[in-house]
Amino acid sequence: MTRPVVFVWSQLGPTHADRLTAAAEALPGRRVVGAEIAAASGVYAWAPVSDGHAWTRVTLFPGRTLEAAPRWRRFARLARLLRRERPAAVFLCHYERPETWAAALLGRVLGARPVLMFDSTHADAPRRWWREAAKRPALWPYARVLASGERARAYAAKLGVPRERVALGYDSVCVARVRRLAGDAVHTPHSERSFVVAARFVAKKNLTAALQAYTRYRSDALAAGETPRELVLCGDGLEQPALDDEIARLGLGGVRFAGFLQDDDLMPVLARGLALLLPSTSEPWGLVVNEALALGVPPIVSNRAGAADLVRDGVSGHVVAPHDTAGMAAAMTRLAREPHRWAAMAEAARADAAAGDVDRFTDGVSACLPSGADPGR
Repeated sequence: MTRPVVFVWSQLGPTHADRLTAAAEALPGRRVVGAEIAAASGVYAWAPVSDGHAWTRVTLFPGRTLEAAPRWRRFARLARLLRRERPAAVFLCHYERPETWAAALLGRVLGARPVLMFDSTHADAPRRWWREAAKRPALWPYARVLASGERARAYAAKLGVPRERVALGYDSVCVARVRRLAGDAVHTPHSERSFVVAARFVAKKNLTAALQAYTRYRSDALAAGETPRELVLCGDGLEQPALDDEIARLGLGGVRFAGFLQDDDLMPVLARGLALLLPSTSEPWGLVVNEALALGVPPIVSNRAGAADLVRDGVSGHVVAPHDTAGMAAAMTRLAREPHRWAAMAEAARADAAAGDVDRFTDGVSACLPSGADPGR
């Protein structure tokens, strides 16, 4: 009997379901299990993923939030899952958590290949040599790494993982699902489009820079006798009061808060975008960039975001330094004033979306699965 493949995340959301569905389709005859620690958390307000997929959903702490699931009990439930499933491979994330490290070791004992799903990069935070050295043992149990992109692969190499043991494609979305949810909004005329932010309102997203860039753009538009485009902010979080204060300080009009939106509501808003703004100071990936490309919305994205690697600067979007508000504003102005330039960039964005589609995930998963007699290698 073919042994199953188990994927474990803290909480399942729409993009996890995309990847699990793609894996189930790409691995006929092999059961795919998608496990989550909990179905809700204080960080992500995703609607719970439903049953009825081609893969099996398992919630280790049903009825609890992630924060209410004791760490010491997480390993016990992960161990129960692995003993029951006896998988050929177990894909895990959050290598820094003790329960994840222990689960990877148990996977080896049970004959499963432990694979780390990894999107950390060297640029995510200040690095200290002694702290980096301490991370190396946390990666020892893993036979393979499924990384988000070249930046993550390079960082894994710094932590001692041989390059040949790293596959790519971790951070991906189902382009077809994103386009289906957007519907007719993708056909919104250039003249009716707005700038869009879709992010958690937390400090590392650097949303005050987006407001400052919008202020520059808006001033230029008014000075030229143009009607400025609206800026729509989708999301919520602890930085909401700081954003309100910054808008008041700048005396800024034209900003609309849409709140946190589930994908059914978010994709039409994003599809009506003139550009996506993502000026993060730290962003291991940024799946909203995949989604924007899928919808033909050029991203103006920070060079600190891993997903910037999907964007051809000046062709399918713009890559800028996170505090370069003048550069962001100039890109916004060009896209608003030059419909033909925007149309060409939107078409290039749609073409580049394939690099962030779930096919890359299934290719990476297949490269990580054991084929010989020793799954631990």
